[in-house]
Amino acid sequence: PMGSLVDRFGVKRILTVGVCCNIASAVVFLVADAVTELILAQVTLGLSFLLHVVGAQAYISNLQNRSNVEKGFGQLSSVAAIGQSLGPVAGGLLVVHSGYRAAFTASLIISLMGLAVLRLKDDQLAAKNIARWSVTPELRQVARLIVEPKIIYVLIFSFAIIFAVNLRSSFLPVFLRTQSINEAGIGLIIAFLALTATLVRFFFARLCGIFD
Repeated sequence: PMGSLVDRFGVKRILTVGVCCNIASAVVFLVADAVTELILAQVTLGLSFLLHVVGAQAYISNLQNRSNVEKGFGQLSSVAAIGQSLGPVAGGLLVVHSGYRAAFTASLIISLMGLAVLRLKDDQLAAKNIARWSVTPELRQVARLIVEPKIIYVLIFSFAIIFAVNLRSSFLPVFLRTQSINEAGIGLIIAFLALTATLVRFFFARLCGIFD
């Protein structure tokens, strides 16, 4: 139903809520002194990520010029790749030199800057005029899709890949710490993983053509 929420409330509002969730997550990380608070921060951060992805993709998809759509998705992927590569390195260096709170403070400041940019943005991100919105049609569409055999295969395959990637991403830092690698080294290794995932995209279309 996230796509319909974007149509009803507009990209700007969805992105604003996403940034606010990111700010809230950073604040909770700064003051957390219990596992439950860390879990709350992670849940809020996950919601923020989802809202950012859906909002940005919806905005690009609604561009009038088709070439701008392709260029927009390319730019979005490039910027995301830069962030995923530089973020772990910068965070690791901050932790080594100034502690964990410095990294969370930097995240908070960057999120506040993003919120300021959104407030200055014009009304091109405004909501569409929808007289009545209901989640029921969206759920019915999902129900029709999940009974399709091809969709089921894709979902199972995607689940397996995402599960494996998240399992690795979650416990890799823990393993690296047991190998006496400091936070800066861990950030650099994670950055290389993100960079490799980005480089694969340049060859993805060709690979699909080979194995299709």
